[in-house]
Amino acid sequence: MSLASSHENRLLLDTVRAFMKAELHPHEDLVDRLGEVPLDLGRQIEKRAMAAGLYAANLPEEVGGGGLGLEAKTLMEREYGKTSHALHSWVARPTELLLACEGDQKERYLYPCARGEKRELFALTEPDAGSDVMGMKSNARRDGKDWIIDGLAPFVSNAPLAKLFIVQAKADDGVVTLIVPRALLAPRLASLAIQLGHTPQTQALLASHYEATPSLDVLDALVNLDVSEGCDTARDWYARHLER
Repeated sequence: MSLASSHENRLLLDTVRAFMKAELHPHEDLVDRLGEVPLDLGRQIEKRAMAAGLYAANLPEEVGGGGLGLEAKTLMEREYGKTSHALHSWVARPTELLLACEGDQKERYLYPCARGEKRELFALTEPDAGSDVMGMKSNARRDGKDWIIDGLAPFVSNAPLAKLFIVQAKADDGVVTLIVPRALLAPRLASLAIQLGHTPQTQALLASHYEATPSLDVLDALVNLDVSEGCDTARDWYARHLER
């Protein structure tokens, strides 16, 4: 059976295709020539995506998202794959990792990202390990009230826009997931000419060894996962969404 068989999915596809035809496809040649998405164009796409109900469509409705299930999200992402990642990334789909926020973390991180007031990025990929958490070398340790993180993430996409960096690192008893404000990392960000397959998207280097302040937030629901627990968490998450 086709994924697009339901009435709701057909409507979603019509909306996404119409949006791409009007707001993304016309700018592909310009963006390829410039090697970047001009900020005013990106903000225009962002604003019109919100008006079309496509911004943060992957997040649950109760946190301000569009509430799409896994099947609908698959259809949407398949369509976005027909244009430049640099363009469709302005129709933001904030990472579901933010759903682990608790208490006032939701007001500071989750809700602003769902509303488009802040952008987050996921700093994971390493030179030797790629995106394999099992092989990553970045590590984190407590120093009194502070966290000290050592690591290198050379392929951080869209770093110039992000206000929040979600960083994973190995701690003494597992993998810790930290939210690091941009202000703490700005001196350690360097632009890279590498564009990879997301041309023309800005890549950045997140350099090693930075010290965090006591205000650094930990996503408690994702702290101290060993490899098997992390796989179980991912499997359970997908199983729940497949049932929707």
